[in-house]
Amino acid sequence: MKKRTFPLVAIIYVLILSSLACSFASEKLSDKLIWKFKTGGWVSSSPAVSDGVVYFGSFDGYLYALDINTGQEQWKFKTDGGVESSPAVSDGVVYFGSVDGYLYALKVNTGQEQWKFKTYDLILSSPALSDEVVYFGDNYGYLYAVDINTGQEQWKFKTDRGVSSSPAVSGGVVYFGSDDGHLYTVDINTGQEQ
Repeated sequence: MKKRTFPLVAIIYVLILSSLACSFASEKLSDKLIWKFKTGGWVSSSPAVSDGVVYFGSFDGYLYALDINTGQEQWKFKTDGGVESSPAVSDGVVYFGSVDGYLYALKVNTGQEQWKFKTYDLILSSPALSDEVVYFGDNYGYLYAVDINTGQEQWKFKTDRGVSSSPAVSGGVVYFGSDDGHLYTVDINTGQEQ
């Protein structure tokens, strides 16, 4: 097989064109930016949007509520750990977990805490809501089912490793993965493995 060589002029030409294309793309992207908001930590939490407000967490320990059109802060709520869990919003309440080991339920209009639920370890799992119950996991290996009105545990299911995946609920079953390498199916009423 013959080795291909390219003249130095051709390589420089490609590099210049690539640089110009990147510069042009960057200018076009900045023309499309509507707003941005600076937090005190990294943001790995996916945003949730409801009624003109975007909710997201930051590793600075806050859950933020911003106006979707302007990016102006409506309120922020401080936890004692980073917020990597993505929030879920339903019926005027936003639910999210924190590295401090609590799942929080806050009123969307004020950010006031309705209740908080203590787990055994940090929460990276994002909550899933179904039929007045919030489902989520902790790093100790539990999947929890908590009543959304009272914040009381209905049941918990133990795996062999942390549960950082976000559960999905369908047909009376909650599906979730564990760091132990298994995908689990659990009955939503009993908390028993299917």
